[in-house]
Amino acid sequence: MSHPSVIRRLLSVAAFPLGLSAVAAIACYLAAGPTLGLMLGSLFMVTLLAPSLTLADEAMSDRLLVLVAIVLPVWVTWFVATLRSETHLSEWAACCLSIGAYAAALAGLASALRWCRLSAIVSAALTVIVGLAWLTWPIWLSRTFDGEASSGWVDKAAAVHPALSINIPNFSPWTEQTIAYHLTDLNQNVPYSPPKTVWAAVFLHGAIAAMLLVLVGWLPGRASLRASRDSRREAINVAAEAASPMESGSDGASPSR
Repeated sequence: MSHPSVIRRLLSVAAFPLGLSAVAAIACYLAAGPTLGLMLGSLFMVTLLAPSLTLADEAMSDRLLVLVAIVLPVWVTWFVATLRSETHLSEWAACCLSIGAYAAALAGLASALRWCRLSAIVSAALTVIVGLAWLTWPIWLSRTFDGEASSGWVDKAAAVHPALSINIPNFSPWTEQTIAYHLTDLNQNVPYSPPKTVWAAVFLHGAIAAMLLVLVGWLPGRASLRASRDSRREAINVAAEAASPMESGSDGASPSR
C-alpha cells in the first residue's frame, strides 16, 4: 500500500472523530478555562463520543485509531491548561493516562455489546448510560451514605474513579468545587480521603479495556477458523460417503458374458 493511500485511509477513519473531539475540547476549555472543571467536562465529553464513534467502524484497528483521535484533542487542551496553571508535566501525564484508560474501557464495553449481536445504536447508548452512571455515582449514591460506616467503600470506589482520582495540587479538590459541594455528601456526611495517585483508576479501566477489546478481536477469528475447519471436515465426509457406494458397486458386480 502506497503512502498516499495510507494517509487517505487514516484521514477517512480519523478525520471526523478528531475534528468533533477538537471542537468539544476547545468548547470545554473556553467554558471552564485551566481549572478542574475542564477535566470534568472532558470526561463527560469522552463518555458521549467514544462509544458511538468507535462503533462506526467494524475493524478493531480502525476503532483503536478512532479512540486515539478522540482523546488526542483532550490531551492537547489539558497540556495548554497545564502550562497556564503551572501544573507539573508528570501530573498532566497521569491525568492523560486516566482519561485514556477510561475512554478505552468505554470502547471495549461498546465493542463487547456490539459483538453480542446488539445494534450499534443500542450498544453505544447502553455504554453511555453505564459511563454516565459511573461518573456520577458520588451524586446519586449520596443518599445511601451512612457517615463513617460508608467511608471504607467510598474511599475504595473513589480510588478508581476517573474524576475523583485526578488530584492536582494547583486545583482545589473535587469536593471543594461549588457544584460538587451542593450535589454530593463527600466530606460532609461521609469522611472522604482523595486518592493520592491515578494508578488504581488507570489499572482498573485499562484491564477492562484490554480484556474486552482482546476478546472481541480474538473470538471472531477463532470462530471463523473453527467454521473453516468444520466446513473442510464436512466436505471430506461428504466426499467419503459419495465414494463408498461406487466402491461397493464395483466390488459386487459380476462380469457379463
